[in-house]
Amino acid sequence: MVIKRMQINKIQYENFGECYECLHNGRKLVISSDFGPRILFFGFSGRKNIFYNDQSKTVGNEDTGWLIYGGHRLWPAPETSASYQPDNSACTIKTSEDIFEISIITGALKKTILIQPQGDRFLITHKFSPCGEALISGALWALTCVRPDCTVFFPWGTSGSWSLKKIIYWQKWIDHGSDINSSQYIRGNDLFLIKPSGEEGKVGTSGYEGFIGAVFSDCTFIKKFRFIEGALYPDEGCALECYTCSLFIELETLSPFCTMIPGHEYTHTEEWILCEKIINPADGQAARSLL
Repeated sequence: MVIKRMQINKIQYENFGECYECLHNGRKLVISSDFGPRILFFGFSGRKNIFYNDQSKTVGNEDTGWLIYGGHRLWPAPETSASYQPDNSACTIKTSEDIFEISIITGALKKTILIQPQGDRFLITHKFSPCGEALISGALWALTCVRPDCTVFFPWGTSGSWSLKKIIYWQKWIDHGSDINSSQYIRGNDLFLIKPSGEEGKVGTSGYEGFIGAVFSDCTFIKKFRFIEGALYPDEGCALECYTCSLFIELETLSPFCTMIPGHEYTHTEEWILCEKIINPADGQAARSLL
C-alpha cells in the first residue's frame, strides 16, 4: 500500500510574509510563520480560498494591537481582554512528512496548532500549555473565518426520544449586538441555517452532534469535533457558535471548561472535511452523510 505524504513548501503568500504551504490529496493549507498561529488558506489546490483574509491588516483591536488577519486561529474562552493579546510575533515551526506544528507564547500561555492529514481530511489539533506559575481556567476556542458568500448549517437539537432545541443569541455584548428576529437566521426542524445578510450577530448551541458547516457555490466545508456529554461549556453551555458580519463568518467550536496546570497540555481537535459535493444546507441527511 502506498501512503501519500503531505508536501510542505516554504512560500511567500500574498502580503503576509513567510508562510508554509501544505498540500495533500488535492487540498491546500497555507500557514503563517511570521505571526499567529494562523491558517490563512484552505481550499482545493489551484482554486479559491474558502477563508477570509484581511490583507489590509487593519481589522482588530486598536487598544492592544491585536489583528485578526483572517483564516483560522486559537483563542482562550470565554472572551475577555486577554483574548486580544497581540500574537504578531514569529512562531516556532516543526515539520515532518505528515505533521505540521506551529506554536507561540502569548502572555503565560503557549498556543499550538498541529495539522495532520487523514485521507482526504485534516485533523487540526489545538493545544494550550500554561507556561507561568499560575493556574488558568478556561476553554480552548477554535475560530475559523470563512468568506461570507455561503450558507451555514448546524444541528441545534438533541437526538433520540427526548427532543430539545436550543439557540443562544448574543443580543448585546460590549458595543455589539444581534437582532434575534433577523431574517438571516432560519430555524429549521432539523438544522439551524444562517444565510448571511451582512448583519452583525452571534448565535450558539450545545453542539451535541459535533459539527458545523458552510456551503459555497463550488464546495462544502465541515468542521467536526467531539462533544463531551455532561461537560461544562462556556457561554451558557455552547460548544458550537457562529458569528456573522459583513466581512466574514466565523465557524467556532469550543472545548469544555478546564483548570489548566502549568507544564501540562490541553487539547481540542477538529476534523476538517472539504468536498466538491454541494449539498442542500437544509438537508440534514445529506450533511451527515459527509461526516
